Amino acid sequence: MKLLRVGEHGKEIPAILDSNNNIRNLSNILKDFTPENLNFENLDKIEKLDFNSLPLIEGNKRIGPV
Repeated sequence: MKLLRVGEHGKEIPAILDSNNNIRNLSNILKDFTPENLNFENLDKIEKLDFNSLPLIEGNKRIGPV
């Protein structure tokens, strides 16, 4: 599981890279990866998701820092 932030500088959204190397949108699950919400509880929640049910982020998007 690889967590990403994608989008324009300052407007990144949380995302995950699935097993097929597709970037999936996590913004309905978490607003952003911050010290307050990047914890074991939320990581477990993300890990249990069906990644194929998450919206696909298509196109060539900038990957920002996490």
